[in-house]
Amino acid sequence: MRIFRPSSASRRSGRITPHGISQLWGVSRVVLEEKQDEKIRLIDEIYRSVLERDVAYLLRVEKTEAFSNLIKVLAGQIGNLINYKELSSTLGISFPTLKKYLWYARKIFLLDLVTPYSAT
Repeated sequence: MRIFRPSSASRRSGRITPHGISQLWGVSRVVLEEKQDEKIRLIDEIYRSVLERDVAYLLRVEKTEAFSNLIKVLAGQIGNLINYKELSSTLGISFPTLKKYLWYARKIFLLDLVTPYSAT
């Protein structure tokens, strides 16, 4: 795997660009891979490394299984409204823990929350 080197623009601004993140997580390897089973293996490898390194170690999440289950549940609800109370009950974690895990997931670019739009 290639070592991540931020672009000169990223180094000057102090920000990591989406391109830099794709290099860091190895996403370009997934796109370039031709075999479907190898793509799935690479995605699983990326997800596990993010879960183990970023979530467990850097963010100090104690219940990595609950965090992983949260991501899986949310992946099945793309585009739907989220009921925080129901979600925390389903996962067996407290409401504040759920909010903290959602914040972590947003910070490491695993998800983004979209607020509903109303014309009224």
